[in-house]
Amino acid sequence: MFTILFVLLYSIQDAHADTFIAVQNGDWSNPDTWGGAVPGALDDKIIPRGTHVSISGQESILNSGTLAITSGAYITIDSGTFTNDGTIIINSGTSIANADTFINDNGGTITISGAFANFLGTTFFTNLGTITVNNGGTLSSGNTISNSGTITIDVGGTITTGGSTKNIGKIDNSGTMINYPHGTIDNSGIINNSGTFTNDGTTNNLHGSQINNSGTMTNYIFSIITNSGTITNAHSGSLTSYGTISNKIGSTIENSGTITNTAQATITNDEKITNSGGIITNMGIIANDNLGIIDNNSQGQIINGVTSPNFPGIINNSGIIDNHKLSTIINSPPVNSLTAGSSINNPGTINNECLGIFTNLGKFTGNPVVDPCATAHFPITNGNWNDATIWKQGTVPGPSDDVIIPFGFEITIPTGVDVSNSHTITIDNGGILTNYGSLANSGTITIDSGEIINYGIINNPGIINNDKGTINNSFSGAITGTISNSGTITNDGQMDSSGIMSNNSGGTITNTGTLSLNFPGTFTNAGIINNAFDVTSGVGGILNVNQGDFVNTGSITNDGSITNLSLAFSNSGTITNSVKGTIENGIQLDTLDTITNTGTINNSGKITNNNIINDNHGTINNLAGGTLVNNGKITNDLGDLINNTGTITNNISGIITNNLGDTIANSGIINNLGIINNSGTFTNPGTINDFSGAVFDNQGLFSGNPINTSISSIPEFPFSFSLVIIFVAISAVYLSMRQKMMPSFKRV
Repeated sequence: MFTILFVLLYSIQDAHADTFIAVQNGDWSNPDTWGGAVPGALDDKIIPRGTHVSISGQESILNSGTLAITSGAYITIDSGTFTNDGTIIINSGTSIANADTFINDNGGTITISGAFANFLGTTFFTNLGTITVNNGGTLSSGNTISNSGTITIDVGGTITTGGSTKNIGKIDNSGTMINYPHGTIDNSGIINNSGTFTNDGTTNNLHGSQINNSGTMTNYIFSIITNSGTITNAHSGSLTSYGTISNKIGSTIENSGTITNTAQATITNDEKITNSGGIITNMGIIANDNLGIIDNNSQGQIINGVTSPNFPGIINNSGIIDNHKLSTIINSPPVNSLTAGSSINNPGTINNECLGIFTNLGKFTGNPVVDPCATAHFPITNGNWNDATIWKQGTVPGPSDDVIIPFGFEITIPTGVDVSNSHTITIDNGGILTNYGSLANSGTITIDSGEIINYGIINNPGIINNDKGTINNSFSGAITGTISNSGTITNDGQMDSSGIMSNNSGGTITNTGTLSLNFPGTFTNAGIINNAFDVTSGVGGILNVNQGDFVNTGSITNDGSITNLSLAFSNSGTITNSVKGTIENGIQLDTLDTITNTGTINNSGKITNNNIINDNHGTINNLAGGTLVNNGKITNDLGDLINNTGTITNNISGIITNNLGDTIANSGIINNLGIINNSGTFTNPGTINDFSGAVFDNQGLFSGNPINTSISSIPEFPFSFSLVIIFVAISAVYLSMRQKMMPSFKRV
């Protein structure tokens, strides 16, 4: 027992790593350097003060333990490879100098309070782990650095590069980061700068990468920053350029801080620069190319040129510059008659939104600034349409005035107020028009990502163009006329169109009220229509196709009722009739109301056909629980499919025709009181009841269960017999009530 315990204790002690201390200057692999034995990978190592340990002879050294370099000591890698997946501590006053290959592997940690130098020449420094440069520490490279891990530079720490630096991981700089002349940084990862980042060489921010600046960033003269990813200059950030900044296609520069483009410096934009509440001061050249967009918003300022001292700026715009509400663009004047002022050359487009400030005091050439509010009525505060004091012009807009409701403003038409528009009303993104009164539009209303909320009446013989905006028509509201929708319409009231109504791709209409198409109108749906069930009222939406052309290439979901009284209701998209939904084609027999299906109709509710359904290259799925009642004609033609797992009732006047090449698949129940003609394929694993007087004429292929014939009972009362039953029931109730009301007589 004692022997076993001794061996166990010895084994445990042997499993622990030893600590080796260098006792003299020398080569790492020389046992004399360590006092007689070379440390293994898992051993801890200490390089004491005044000691120099070198690696040479193409050695490969692995450190998986802890390597501590005390003040006054240093390590040089003259030739060979040093790999660390343990811990290295470089204390103040110490250093590691790499002249060959150094790898900080996965799991490796390096803390630098002294210096780590990657020399010029064919040296390689690769980081897959974690490096922290503390206050007073320095990480410098004259050759290649490849970072796929994390490098953190604390306040007071410094990283310098003069060769090739490739960052795939993350660099967090709160200290000082300098890219010297001839140095190139290729960033495919993330660089976060809250300290000082100086570029005196080339910095390439590659596709999908980020440079986030909340500190100070300087691009020196002759230096280049090329952005193919995202550069974000935060509110506290300052970016000053004396060289060239190039914003490439697919990239973004986002500024909410300060960007200063000094004299002789150039900013070239091929994609998008967004100035959100920041300040961009240009004393050099800003070239916004034909694909470029500069978006100035959230009270941002773009100042072209300064006058004290005199540094005129140049903006060449071949793309688009958008100046939004309360934002400012200033083209500065010359200091005196002997000096040149700043200039804007505009072969492109400059849009100045309502309440945007565009001030030209210098030289301006090219296309004029597009300023819709220069002549249009626009508000200066929220309020009622009929209140002259809310409008910039001090007057209430007339029928022939153009009106713009910009971002952040809500204008209300009060109850009892009539507004007429024969020109344009534009509701910009974030603008709202609320109507409690009456709005008569014979011009054009454009909802540019804004919103109309209607509690009153909108009579629209003109055009309402909903471009990614919202129309909310309340229970008490009514809207008529021509509407083009690429946004969102919610209708809980009445919407009638005798013109053109288009629900475009990307558009959504949710209807819990009544939506009607009247002659000679056209309704085209390429988006989504939800004819919804209102849980509060317990009533579903009503979609009436009274006359005109109804074309669905999108998606319709019905939880309410759809009634077609048109000769031209066509579906090449998808119609889903839910459990609560009803679809009725025609309300009288022989009126030729027609539904043509080349898409898909899924029915879990009830579909009643009193006229014509042509299934041409389409599919009708009558699902379990669904009911299809046919009093008219259903024709399956041109390679179509009717798939029934619910119930189909073909009444006395009904005709179902399945042509050659077409298929009816029945796994549910078909009750036939009329005529079924089959020249195609008819599969019947379900039930077919052929009632007395019905006709099932099979000239095609029929398989499955046999047809139940000569059934005398009728599953549904015909219309006329139903009236008789109702009359008898009412008469019985009447006689009963009359009997109760007669006075009682007592025999004397």
